[in-house]
Amino acid sequence: MKRYFKYTIRMKFTGTRTVLKRYHLAQVTEGKQAKHSSLIDKAYSDLYNTRTTQLISIDCEEVTAKKYNELKKVLEEAN
Repeated sequence: MKRYFKYTIRMKFTGTRTVLKRYHLAQVTEGKQAKHSSLIDKAYSDLYNTRTTQLISIDCEEVTAKKYNELKKVLEEAN
């Protein structure tokens, strides 16, 4: 069984006050949530904690399969 998550990642450029948000959608196999969460944290920490950018926060929200599919369509259309 799959569980569905929406991650909200907040970051900023060093020396600025403007916070930028991005979203990450994930389908995770039951029982692997902790490992997946740890990988997301490491990946975005490595990506945004640099000399020019800073990771502010990563928030995780569990969503329904229906909501996941709706969000996926919206985010794909935005790209």
